[in-house]
Amino acid sequence: MKKNAVSILMPTYNHEQYVGKSISSVLDQNFNGKMELHIFDDYSTDKTAEIVSKYVEKYPNIVKFYQNPENLGSGLASFDYHKVAIKSEFWCILEGDDYWISDTCLQKKVDVLSNNSKLVGCAGNTKIYILTLKMEISLMKEEKIVKTKNFESSFSYNNTSN
Repeated sequence: MKKNAVSILMPTYNHEQYVGKSISSVLDQNFNGKMELHIFDDYSTDKTAEIVSKYVEKYPNIVKFYQNPENLGSGLASFDYHKVAIKSEFWCILEGDDYWISDTCLQKKVDVLSNNSKLVGCAGNTKIYILTLKMEISLMKEEKIVKTKNFESSFSYNNTSN
């Protein structure tokens, strides 16, 4: 296992419009360790593969690209199909139509996990932009560490706004 290393898993499907910004948000991270980006394309019919290939050419030591021979229907199915061995101490998922808005978010997450041995995962604030309505929704109002005895309960979401 590579210490202070992160593998970012990026599932894509017809993300031509977004994938460049998503990849750039990873490459722009101010991170004090080794980073590798694994992009899994689920048989896109647009120019997603062409865009990703340009990043592979420019950053061959960081960006790795896996293409499905047919549409498997999900990022999880793509991960399972390619069976990529992740040897990093940490890993995360960033969808090909999402991007990080801070160049320090990866370092902050690694710092939180490195300094809290009982944590098994972390997440940051998520902003959702609804283009047709021209509005933004934040899912978290502040960053905080949530500790739980029950791992599964960490992933339940209760939509009660205050």
